Amino acid sequence: MKFKEELERGSFTVEAVFVVPIVLFALFFLLSVQFYLHQRTWFTAAAYEAAMSSEQETEKAQRLLQENPITLGKAEYSADIGKKKIVITYRGQAFSAWILKAWDYEIQGRIERQQPVTHIRRLHVLKTAGSQG
Repeated sequence: MKFKEELERGSFTVEAVFVVPIVLFALFFLLSVQFYLHQRTWFTAAAYEAAMSSEQETEKAQRLLQENPITLGKAEYSADIGKKKIVITYRGQAFSAWILKAWDYEIQGRIERQQPVTHIRRLHVLKTAGSQG
């Protein structure tokens, strides 16, 4: 009987040797995915928020970059501000616990500048041209 109890304890140790690494791998993988998705989501929202701010896109992008709570390495941004569109781009790396290399990301927030005065004037011209004809 004593031999059978020792054998059963030994089988539990052998099973744990196989199960524990798999569970730890899965845990670290899920943690890495969570960090990556958090970074992508946070910087997507930050890029669009910075692009929509009125006439202060670069300052807003810089401030949002400094407010990010979780960064690995140096995250950076670039702003392409034109007459017709604004593009804010964030680049960086997200923490990865299960491999030695971090996951890179590049997020862009694009908006087109609206010209409401020009649009309303064009509609007014069309309306007056339609009522005259």
